[in-house]
Amino acid sequence: MIYLLTLTFKKYENELNWKLLVLTGFVIGFIVLTKMIFGYVLIMMLLCNILFYILKRTNLNLKKSLLILLVALGTTTPYLIYTYNLTGKALYWGTGGDSLYWMTTPHEDEYGSWFPDKTMFNDPLFYTYYIPGTQDSIIRKHDKTFQEVYKYQGIAKDDVYHRLAIENIKNHPLKYAENVVYNFGRMFFQYPFSYGVQRAKVLMVFPLNGFLLTLILLCIIPTLWNWKRIPFHMRFLLLFAIIYLGGSLLVVAFVRMLTIVVPILIFWIAYIMQKTVTISFSFPKKTQQRSHHSKKD
Repeated sequence: MIYLLTLTFKKYENELNWKLLVLTGFVIGFIVLTKMIFGYVLIMMLLCNILFYILKRTNLNLKKSLLILLVALGTTTPYLIYTYNLTGKALYWGTGGDSLYWMTTPHEDEYGSWFPDKTMFNDPLFYTYYIPGTQDSIIRKHDKTFQEVYKYQGIAKDDVYHRLAIENIKNHPLKYAENVVYNFGRMFFQYPFSYGVQRAKVLMVFPLNGFLLTLILLCIIPTLWNWKRIPFHMRFLLLFAIIYLGGSLLVVAFVRMLTIVVPILIFWIAYIMQKTVTISFSFPKKTQQRSHHSKKD
């Protein structure tokens, strides 16, 4: 996707290469089909693009991006027709109500991390991830939810999860905001998890993602300061990543959610660093001061 967008907006900057536009749109559409949150990213980008295109119809880049996004949406249409026939809902990308529900948990000792289905509680593998007593604690706090949810199957079950999650957000907005902050920690550092077993391998995540996060923070101000001077394809990719990461923070997220867009982040960081940072491996040379002595005759 990065390569094709660079070709489209950089190499063929002043022309419409239809084959490249269609190929780029197809690749983005194919990416959308791999993870349902990308479907919402696609819709958000398409709406933003339509709005900007209405305001600036003569902008060739906006026309190109609009065509690419429309092809991407067209690529996903067979799947959306299939889900519409199953659910009766338009633009239905998939289920995810349980992820939103666990993210909105109002209990102080729970941090918005995901839990598997209740039927998995007796699986020995469950306690390789969670401390002893987790099963009892979850059932005590969420048994009312389980009793209501397990009356249904499929889409109806997912709808109940969504309804309960929205109720939690309305009744406990500050706790949900707190869980979003915890979610940021899970996305970058795999921490914290509700009732989670401590894992030494988390130490391997901290240095690498900590370095990545530092570079991201360093690049934000130069990016905002020079936004209009940044190439269009870079802004397109950056908007794609921002919408994706922002949406991921609202539901349960893990490090693997970040990993997906790391190529885009590295591409952006490399460009900003190249344009703004100068590195020297040698110390600056000292200027020699000449002393002037007056000579006596």
